[in-house]
Amino acid sequence: MSLINLCSPDFDVSSRWQNFLIYVGFATWAWLVNVFGIKLIPGLELLGSLSTALGFVAFSIALLVVAPKATPDSVFKTINNDTGYSSGSLSVFLGLYNSMTTLMALDGPTHLAEELPSPKRILPRILVITITSQAMLGVVWILVLGFSIHNLQAIIHTSTGVPVVELVRQATSNNAAAIIFCLILIINNGTSAVASATTVSRQGYAFARDGVLIGLVYLFSSSAFNAIVGSQAVFMISSCGSPALIMLLTGRRLLSYSPRWNLGHFAYPICVVAVGYSLLVLSVAFIPQSAPLTSLNMNYTILIVIVFLVIMTVTWLLGEEKPFDLPTKTQRATLLIAKSYPMENALSQL
Repeated sequence: MSLINLCSPDFDVSSRWQNFLIYVGFATWAWLVNVFGIKLIPGLELLGSLSTALGFVAFSIALLVVAPKATPDSVFKTINNDTGYSSGSLSVFLGLYNSMTTLMALDGPTHLAEELPSPKRILPRILVITITSQAMLGVVWILVLGFSIHNLQAIIHTSTGVPVVELVRQATSNNAAAIIFCLILIINNGTSAVASATTVSRQGYAFARDGVLIGLVYLFSSSAFNAIVGSQAVFMISSCGSPALIMLLTGRRLLSYSPRWNLGHFAYPICVVAVGYSLLVLSVAFIPQSAPLTSLNMNYTILIVIVFLVIMTVTWLLGEEKPFDLPTKTQRATLLIAKSYPMENALSQL
């Protein structure tokens, strides 16, 4: 939608049904690749990685060289509060919400553990490399964007619907540069959709073995859609923070010894930071993003979380608290056969 607006400024990007159709298009693309083009996935992932890396380097240099520079005070000290709340500190925490949702995909590799030859060795390495590299690149990119802003209100209320695209257009004074940047975002999102579909399908298989189109909600209610996305962030952070909390409370006596990934004396400080950050995310995720409150901008994340908590509690009380059993050798062998003959095994299940 943003790309169309860049090429045709009169195009309205706020049409909800058009945004929904684009969502359906990305979802269909991801489904087609995972069903009929599974061998294309490594190449597509490489394309997405390269386009992101090259785009990061090219536009970081371009913005630093071409864009008018903001003052350090405006980057590090000035608070622009458009939330409607009187507290500037609260607006800062609410501004962190978007960055919190980016953590939701970090556990993606763990859902593909059974596809890897040595998951105990490879998965931690993937997670550490991903988090470390993206943290460093993220700090650089945020600073580049911060010093390239010179008309914040125009960026917030941009007709493109994507503030960062408007920032690039303003900073470079070049519509073509914004179009190229937008194309990089499309490539990145397209390849990410394929990877997400791969991960979700693997989760579906695991759920089925261990004995809704959510996006459709956006067509009717953006509040409901945002609540689903918000609850996803809550559950994701909870799944990371709860093990850290358990370790702080019980120590290492519940953990099996692992010389390869033993953090030693750093474990407890890291767990303290993890628990603290989890509590911050959980508190911010339930706060409405703007004021005054109405039925349209109310944050309904808490409602979805309560529903799931009730379901989990009832399931526990009905006797489903038994320990989790790892997949048997027979099940793993069946998986290997299915990987060798995916279409034949899929058809046999119909």
